[in-house]
Amino acid sequence: TEFEKQFAQGKQVKQQTKELYTELNILGVSIEDIVASRQALTETFTDFTMLTIEQQGALQKTANLLRRGFGIAFADFSAGIQTTTKAMGMSEKQAAAFQSELTETAKELGLSIPGLTAKFASMGPELAKFGGQGGKAFKEVARIFKLTGLEMEKVIALTAKFDTFEGAAESAGMLNAALGGNFVNAMDLLM
Repeated sequence: TEFEKQFAQGKQVKQQTKELYTELNILGVSIEDIVASRQALTETFTDFTMLTIEQQGALQKTANLLRRGFGIAFADFSAGIQTTTKAMGMSEKQAAAFQSELTETAKELGLSIPGLTAKFASMGPELAKFGGQGGKAFKEVARIFKLTGLEMEKVIALTAKFDTFEGAAESAGMLNAALGGNFVNAMDLLM
């Protein structure tokens, strides 16, 4: 009732909330969890209310299963969906699958699943510049983080230096000076 007062999404949403609760209650998902997932998606994922009721339900179900299974916050899930759909060109179904992929990436690297998902959510604007390759780039940055201990934001910031020919040329010059030869060229860094 409180959600309905705040968002006025109609009787169809009330019915869907009851159905999701009935389906997921056996897994320990509460009615408050169902409502909280819908609220996070409504507030953060700008296309959520434009989806069909079935698509909305599927996203809520995924959000609740990831929260229940791995402790992923609804806000982080929603922010990740926003980034992957708007900046990386994924459909909502692909975006939900990618959020599940992040759990596998975290497991493989021995990282905190909620922590990696939160990091993805917070780095959305930086990852947007990679477009459709943003998900792949994030997974690679996570791997580099695990190997080097460098913060993910710093790894992304390092790549920003190579966005222009001037930045790439400057970095190539510094690398060549440090290595004592002509080992790196600016065009390769830019690419």
